Amino acid sequence: MDGHAVMALVWDCYDKLKWTRAMVQEARPKSRPATGSCRLCQEYRELKESHLLSRSVSALLQRGVSARNPRPIFLSEEWAGQIQSQFTDHLLCHSCEQRFSDYGEAWVIGNCYRGEGRFSIQNNLLHSAPILQVKNSDITVYSALLAPKIDVVKLEYFALSVVWRAAVHDWYIPEVRSPIRLDLGPYENPVRKYLLGSAGFPQSVALTIRIASLTAPEPRGVTYPTYSLQNGWHAHRFMIPGIDFILHVGSKIPESVLQHSFAPNPKRFILVSPEMDEQSIDFASQKLVNARKRHTA
Repeated sequence: MDGHAVMALVWDCYDKLKWTRAMVQEARPKSRPATGSCRLCQEYRELKESHLLSRSVSALLQRGVSARNPRPIFLSEEWAGQIQSQFTDHLLCHSCEQRFSDYGEAWVIGNCYRGEGRFSIQNNLLHSAPILQVKNSDITVYSALLAPKIDVVKLEYFALSVVWRAAVHDWYIPEVRSPIRLDLGPYENPVRKYLLGSAGFPQSVALTIRIASLTAPEPRGVTYPTYSLQNGWHAHRFMIPGIDFILHVGSKIPESVLQHSFAPNPKRFILVSPEMDEQSIDFASQKLVNARKRHTA
């Protein structure tokens, strides 16, 4: 059999394989779409597969920001390590999913650290004049208002949307025994109304944003929402490549946090601190070391 005949046979087999696969897929029973009450608009609708942290983050890691090892780091009190799965479930209707994308996700993920030489938020921020240097620290404070290419509304919306999602649902993956679930208490509904556009920024809530000082930060610097109890308030924190978000909630948020906040501070402060970068790396590293010790014990 000559080469042309072999190729003809291969293509014939390929066509038959495609036809067989199509017939099998057609014969499979179609799963019914999930329906229920959308957690944001609270209307009874078809629910889409929602992600706790935008699917664009995973796509970003896999496309090259961390192509050699694209799995994000998950940190909690009981488990620390890299995960393969994504936290997903049927939570929002199509309109509310699209709202989260249009009002925050798409812009923030498009402007966070995306690989060497591609860190738009940092580049725009550091080309503006700093506002002040925090006393007895290496923290430099910038105003996002002086970097007009930074969309402050979308940064704010994105941060609150992620923390709110983590507070209204139990998020499971196979690698981790306990779900992610934050507790916003009485502030959950005011945050929901803010995200829906029916209310302004919630009372007794403050958002701190820190941008990495390194031009090439840890590319797997993605952590899912965790919380810590402070002296009279809660701090809910998560990270995406190059950006650290902390949402403070409670009636006793100290004035020092409010003064240096991104919101509700009208000056839209963003912090840059090499020392805090190192602390974040040390914190994650120690969590990973402790997790390995528990797993091998």
